[in-house]
Amino acid sequence: MIPRRTFLSTLAAGAALLSTAMGALPALAADPVPATLRLKWLPQAQFAGFYVAVAKGYYKAEGIDLTINPGGPNILAENLVATAMRFYNRQAFHDYEGVAIDMDEQARLVADLGPHKVMLMRNHGILTVGRTPGEAFMLLYYFERAARIQLAMQAACASGVKLVMPPHEVCEKAARQFWEMQGDILVPGEREWPALMRQLDRADPSYRS
Repeated sequence: MIPRRTFLSTLAAGAALLSTAMGALPALAADPVPATLRLKWLPQAQFAGFYVAVAKGYYKAEGIDLTINPGGPNILAENLVATAMRFYNRQAFHDYEGVAIDMDEQARLVADLGPHKVMLMRNHGILTVGRTPGEAFMLLYYFERAARIQLAMQAACASGVKLVMPPHEVCEKAARQFWEMQGDILVPGEREWPALMRQLDRADPSYRS
């Protein structure tokens, strides 16, 4: 494995050589080299290292001004769709009625939610529930990501891209795998929430008081 500083130094040196070839040598001494990194839409554990390196200033220390961009519609449609499989036929809907302070609407909210943990409140937002704060948060996170992906897919369709959509049977199987926690699938938040809390403790532990 290449040491981190060696790897970052190599990136910085390569970018510096490229800028020199383009006649930008005078600016290199004072300004960091701009660079961008585009990740996939699907969250993956190995991506954490990039964010940690940015947060700790490792790239800037090597003269690299790195910008991390989220994924876009230029990746496989099959992967894009997989993110939303958890919610296939497993989300509720509620029509907007104004600020939910009336007791009769609160009863309708509960009735509309039914057995689901995610409800799209039309013209309003997303409501999630969970056995723990971590479960409710991660369901909200994954649903919001799925919505972003859907918008990106629709934008791609407008430019003539043909999407590959899995059949109903596959979508239903994937949803069951998520909700029945088959294999190594855990309750949403069981892995992620402790890590998020550790990150928050490092950033500002004063929230605990």
